[in-house]
Amino acid sequence: AEDALAAARRFRAAAFSAILIDTAPRPQDSARALAEAMGARYLPLPQADARKLSAAVRAAGAAA
Repeated sequence: AEDALAAARRFRAAAFSAILIDTAPRPQDSARALAEAMGARYLPLPQADARKLSAAVRAAGAAA
C-alpha cells in the first residue's frame, strides 16, 4: 500500500491528469485515498459495464 501511495505522489508531482474509477460493489476508502494522493478525480462506479465506463471516461475528458 505504501508503494502505491508513493507512486501516486510521484504521478501527482508530474502533473498528469487522471481519473480513478472504483468498480468495487461499495466505494473503497483505499481507492479514494489513492486518487487523492494522485491528484486524480475519484469516481465510484459499482456495477460498471463497458457503456458506463465509456461514458465516465468521456465525461471526465470533457471536464478536463
